Amino acid sequence: MHRSHEELCTHSSRRREPSNPCLASRYAASMESLRPQVQQLLKEGFLREEIILDNIPKLLNCLRDCNVAIRWLMLHLAESAYDLNNKRLRQIKDQVLNDSKYNAKILFQLLLDTAQFEFTLKEMFKQMLSEKQIKWESFQKEGSERMTELAEVFSGVKPLTRVEKNENLQAWFREISKQIESLNYEDSTAAGRKTVQLIQALVEVQEFHQLESNLQICQFLADTRKFLHQMIRTINIKEEVLITMQIVGDLSYAWQIIDSFTLIMQESIRVNPSMVTKLRATFLKLASALDLPLLRINQANSADLLSVSQFYSGELVAYVRKWTSMLSPSGFIIHILCYFLLEDWLLLAEHKIFHLQHRPPSAFEDLSRLFCLKNKPFKRYKVLDSCWCSVLGVLSSCFQVLQIIPESMFTSLAKIIKLQIHDIMEVPTRLDKDKLKDYSQLGARYEVAKLTHDISIFTEGILMMKTTLVGIIKVDPKQLLEDGIRKELVKRVAYALHKGLIFNLRAKPSELMPKLKDMAATMDGFYRSFEYIQDYVSIYGLKIWQEEVSRIINYNVEQECNSFLRTKIQDWQSVHQSTHIPIPKFPSVDESATFIGRLCREILRITDPKVTCYIDQLNTWYDLRSHHEVTNNRLFSEIQNTLGTFGLNGLDRLLCFMIVKELQNFLIWIQRTILKDKAAVDVFKAMLGAANPIQGIVGNASKVYASAVGKTQKIWGAYLEAIMKVGQMQILRQQIANELNYSCKFDSKHLAAALENLNKSLLADIEAHYQDPSLPYPKEDNTLLYDITAHLEAAGIHNPLNKIYITTKRLPYFPIINFLFIIAQLPKLQYNKNQGMTCKKATDPVDWPPLVLGVLTLLKQFHSRYTQQFLSLIGQFIRSIMEQCTSQKIPDMPSDVVGALMFLEDYVKYTKLSRKVAEAHVPSFIFDEFRTIL
Repeated sequence: MHRSHEELCTHSSRRREPSNPCLASRYAASMESLRPQVQQLLKEGFLREEIILDNIPKLLNCLRDCNVAIRWLMLHLAESAYDLNNKRLRQIKDQVLNDSKYNAKILFQLLLDTAQFEFTLKEMFKQMLSEKQIKWESFQKEGSERMTELAEVFSGVKPLTRVEKNENLQAWFREISKQIESLNYEDSTAAGRKTVQLIQALVEVQEFHQLESNLQICQFLADTRKFLHQMIRTINIKEEVLITMQIVGDLSYAWQIIDSFTLIMQESIRVNPSMVTKLRATFLKLASALDLPLLRINQANSADLLSVSQFYSGELVAYVRKWTSMLSPSGFIIHILCYFLLEDWLLLAEHKIFHLQHRPPSAFEDLSRLFCLKNKPFKRYKVLDSCWCSVLGVLSSCFQVLQIIPESMFTSLAKIIKLQIHDIMEVPTRLDKDKLKDYSQLGARYEVAKLTHDISIFTEGILMMKTTLVGIIKVDPKQLLEDGIRKELVKRVAYALHKGLIFNLRAKPSELMPKLKDMAATMDGFYRSFEYIQDYVSIYGLKIWQEEVSRIINYNVEQECNSFLRTKIQDWQSVHQSTHIPIPKFPSVDESATFIGRLCREILRITDPKVTCYIDQLNTWYDLRSHHEVTNNRLFSEIQNTLGTFGLNGLDRLLCFMIVKELQNFLIWIQRTILKDKAAVDVFKAMLGAANPIQGIVGNASKVYASAVGKTQKIWGAYLEAIMKVGQMQILRQQIANELNYSCKFDSKHLAAALENLNKSLLADIEAHYQDPSLPYPKEDNTLLYDITAHLEAAGIHNPLNKIYITTKRLPYFPIINFLFIIAQLPKLQYNKNQGMTCKKATDPVDWPPLVLGVLTLLKQFHSRYTQQFLSLIGQFIRSIMEQCTSQKIPDMPSDVVGALMFLEDYVKYTKLSRKVAEAHVPSFIFDEFRTIL
């Protein structure tokens, strides 16, 4: 039965006399003398095969002394070994502390060195044991061949300098060769005795037959004796030595005590990164706490061993990965644990007989569910609670200790980032000789080199491990290292984006550009540092950067878009979220769920058509009141620098969702408000009657149009707000597409050219199919068009104005409603030769580009006949007003007509259609007169 730590310590205190000053002093002195011995043994190249084989008893004694000293000091100085309320026990503890001159750091260092020595010796001995028979037979063959060759030398047939024929020696050496060949590997005892006799015989033949004078013969005899000695050493390699090391090195008594060394371990790793290379051996030594529950389980057999091992190995690795993500800030811990601890522990899973009588605490509920196999065979085997606690104790200790590794690594990386951004100047391609000293910056570069070396030491500790099997699943330490780096990178970049893109809505001017510049500097620091250290940690740094940053941004876009979806995409459904490398979620700071939503809404806020005026020729927004520049197209270049192509693409996708939501709400509002208003519907009917026939002219046009607009005035406020919101977002989408297309052509001109040509080819084929249906067309299950659309949008090779955002039904009076809306806004606008159409009063704002693009987008969602009817009504309005002006001999073209003509001009420009579309509704002489005004 496995005793608890308290029972073990109580038993130890009864059995020993810790108050005896001689014992405490002896173990203190032993620890001081053993440390240099172990450190000498651990020196590179000291432990060689021949040294080990010749000194097995001495090495085992050293190992035993170290473990005994560690065990005595740990058990007698543990806090839980004494009742602090008992005065006698407190006195004993103080006496032991004084006599042993206890230093926890020295004891911990001895534990690390002993574990490393034990691990090295065990691994070398395992290697020798696995090669034992092969080497023994190789030495046997070499020795036999040497004796055969010597027999041939004394036969007189094989010429050798000054060696006469001697039939007696020839026969003797042949007999020795046969004796060596007859040695039996299986009978090690007899083979060992006989080998000793053969060595003695070879010494005697050299002495009695005066063979020393011939150097060649002496060399042959010496080589043969050497091979025979090697055979004796090799035959003495026995598994009992490994068993002895396992018993001597048992550390199960310390599964709870080891917690007290956690801070020392972490501080040691922080001060000396190379310490991490010894942790592997230390945690393997700690794994001996798992031996007791495995003792009986290991003896079970199952016909389903392979399939069950596959299942439970996968489940266990997946669980511990998930557990790590909850308990620590790093993916390194699980990766090292998978190597350090689970190799033996997975025998539990392989034999599927782990059963718990009581469920453990909630932190381990999933693991208990995994192993509580009540309906499985071997139900009679049970692991006692104390054994289970020892397992959890080891794991908990390992988690706490190894938590310092990723923290230290990324702390060093943060310092490198700071130096790269703020201190080290980027060296230009051409540099004047006199400026060389200024750019050298030796102090900063030395600091970067030192920090890089520390990171490489952490990496070396992981990469020193060989690929191992966790159960029957192969675990590659290099891949695990990469996963750990990915996890920490995701955590830090996600946090930086979350904190860096929070905006104060009351700030004047907006914080958008300054925060984007700061964020760009931070992201560039991450990027440059990863580029710098990738060779030192043996990873593809930039590949990891691209993949993880794109995953973070796409995940946040997905979560932001969830607010527009009826069926939300949960984390377990997301293609961007991962259980192994999770993207953290942060609490919302405003109506947006993520940083991408805050960024999008801040852009919409500062470019709001109610307070700004967009000048299309300059791609710039100006404040309506102060006429100061608010922002321009450089904003999107800054977003590209900060979030990259993925960020711009994600912003574009979010704007699409917003447009869809706005259009859906707008159409619902039209159906529930405008079309339910009987007075408004009567106006639409009357206007439609006055406009018929559409090719004609409306009589008394000014009065008819003014009357219709006046009777419907109350509905145009909300109508204008919705239209301009859609138009504003379409302008932003256009700017994003321009920036994406520019960067694609600049950074990857071949990709841009290939996409453009493929797009043109597909469109040509589709047009040809509609002209001749016998020609090929992509089938429904062909994803080509869908896939190419995603690539085209990412490269900015698309026109947002041509996109169909929503499906619509027929709406009565829809063209006439939009027509009346447009002519209702024309009196609020005026034409300026430098700026185009601008609003007359800042108190009654109407921004022309959002207005035109909003109406254009709205019409695009319906059948093309609605657009034709709308343009016809606009053309009729222009013709009717011009006819009235001519009859009244008014020389100047009315401002409303100028506005309507500008609308047609901009419609043709934005849709990239032929001018014939506009001239079909307005006579060419009116356009000629209009151009003289322009």
